[in-house]
Amino acid sequence: MDCFRLVLDNVGFDRGAGQIWIDYINFINSAQSHAQYDEQQKVELLRETYQTAVAIPVLRVEDIWKEYDAFEAQTDRKGAKQQLGKMSPAYMTARTALREMNRFWDAIQGTRPRHGLPQPPGWTAREVEHLDAWKRYLKWELGNPLRLSGAEAHKRVIYAYSQACMDLWLYPEIWIEFAEYYASIGQQNEALAKLQAASGVLPQSLAVQFAYAETAEKMKQLDVCKQVYEGVIDRQRSSIEKATEKYTRKLDRQDRRVERAAGSGKQPDSGGAEEQPDSDSDAGDGDDVDDSVSVASDSDGGESKQRRTAQRVARVRKA
Repeated sequence: MDCFRLVLDNVGFDRGAGQIWIDYINFINSAQSHAQYDEQQKVELLRETYQTAVAIPVLRVEDIWKEYDAFEAQTDRKGAKQQLGKMSPAYMTARTALREMNRFWDAIQGTRPRHGLPQPPGWTAREVEHLDAWKRYLKWELGNPLRLSGAEAHKRVIYAYSQACMDLWLYPEIWIEFAEYYASIGQQNEALAKLQAASGVLPQSLAVQFAYAETAEKMKQLDVCKQVYEGVIDRQRSSIEKATEKYTRKLDRQDRRVERAAGSGKQPDSGGAEEQPDSDSDAGDGDDVDDSVSVASDSDGGESKQRRTAQRVARVRKA
């Protein structure tokens, strides 16, 4: 029973948790009662479980309501109408909410990547539609359609954002919105922890890093703030150094081509084999530098061609 309670406390309000509630009810029903007191405790536990389940928009909620109706009729025929009347508004609200949820989830599942795995946003039409579908669902949850109390409503929204982050793992804005929601309900530590997690998932996202640093600064955690900014600077410096090294190697190759052409007094054969890259990292990098400084061959004087080529290389280096 403790296992069922642990699961239901954490995912019992998930749209797909209807079968778990049914299994839990069947488990309670299967328990043997050895005394009248035990039987009364079992009835009370079943009633409490049914009343909790029928107020949640889960798949098969209508089946659970039918079972609850039969349970009350069998347990206390006189009081059944009163119990069912008390729970009917909550059940109707849950059933209506489930229909709305189904539309949101149909849109989410219909636009999800075919392989089902998180991937960096390429901003294709399908990906944008998938992101919009999630945002519509999150907005709906934020509106508290079930008219729950503060704590219960917060729990549902947090769970919805957790689901969105799993599906949109590499989308910075979802992580930031999640942290902002935590902050809006006064849970600053959770907001900072969420941004810390996002910082590890998306180290190259400046939006995430700055949001993390700003939240840490508001909480007077200046050591964390300093660490974030230093990390941003180090990563940017490393990226610049790698780019500089890459283009320097490319320009060095062009220098050798020009020098070889000048030493031979001939133009390089545009149809011949080109010089191999200096390292594996240069091969297949898809850059246009080689094309911008390539030496063409035509019928004009070779010496003037060499001068023009050298001038083009100089312009590329200066740029």
